[in-house]
Amino acid sequence: MCPAGHPSWTVVEDEPRDLHLVLFVRDCFGLGTGHGGVGPLTAAVPDLGDRVTASGVAAAAAAWPAWWRAALGRFSDVASPAAVELRELVDAALPAFQEWWSPPPDAAGAPGARRPALPGVRGQLVDLHLNRLTVARVVNRLEEELGRQARPFEFRVDILAVGEPSVVASHPGSAVISAELVGFEPRYEQWLHGVLRALV
Repeated sequence: MCPAGHPSWTVVEDEPRDLHLVLFVRDCFGLGTGHGGVGPLTAAVPDLGDRVTASGVAAAAAAWPAWWRAALGRFSDVASPAAVELRELVDAALPAFQEWWSPPPDAAGAPGARRPALPGVRGQLVDLHLNRLTVARVVNRLEEELGRQARPFEFRVDILAVGEPSVVASHPGSAVISAELVGFEPRYEQWLHGVLRALV
């Protein structure tokens, strides 16, 4: 989590572990790439399909969209989905997910090689926005355009390790967006400008 702000406003850029778990289960067990209107995870995931029967996959695939909607709306304990078929998959996937998401730091590594702030996919996502001044630049530009200081506001940006769509979900105080959008700073700046303009 990386908050940027000023006494009157705050923008938090975060990497939502829970949403990644839901997508990880979808992709590892082949429940349907693109289910939920979101493309596959961009970081390679293990194939765990041999841990479940074909009928189990079909039942889990049918239950998965409701789990995704609940996770997006933060309506449930994501690690314990309502559908029994999905709970079995989560139990089977959790060790592999933890290794994929945030493995223990490797003390070794190639000398002189640039290493992410954190290991795993979470580290890759943090690296996309850590120490960047994109948010501050956008708010400063908006203040210049409007000829006044920004009004108090809070906004949350959750970044997913997916390529598409650029914007997965958007609400007045938050959005879920792709890592691809954040990674291309000019596009991310343009998007932030449009979203924050209504808030400042």
